[in-house]
Amino acid sequence: MFIVEHDAAGRIIGYGDRALYGDLPDNYIEVDRPPDMEREMVVDGALAPRPILPVSLSAVEIVSGSAVPLVISGLPTDSRLIIRRGGWYVAEVTASGEYSFIPQQAGAYHIRVEAFPFLDETLRFRAT
Repeated sequence: MFIVEHDAAGRIIGYGDRALYGDLPDNYIEVDRPPDMEREMVVDGALAPRPILPVSLSAVEIVSGSAVPLVISGLPTDSRLIIRRGGWYVAEVTASGEYSFIPQQAGAYHIRVEAFPFLDETLRFRAT
């Protein structure tokens, strides 16, 4: 048996073998397998899959420095967006609903969107 510790929202904080736990945490469930900490959450006292994030990009290719922005839509309230070009950090923002972005340099971009309880999503586009 495994102990799965979670917060009030159902986010899995950690887990371990029941036999190794002394004092039990305040918020926990017992399960027969290790949880998938990235893809599962705790709902009504059981492990459940996290829902898919309902986001979309207005384009997969855009002209850098253009007056026409790339638009990310379908963002849940207070989504965290981490924008990178190649391996370089560009920006981190919090947005809800839609977010518009105009890349200033050409290259391959990755936008990681985090909005629990939804699964994290990485969106990709190219600026020319």
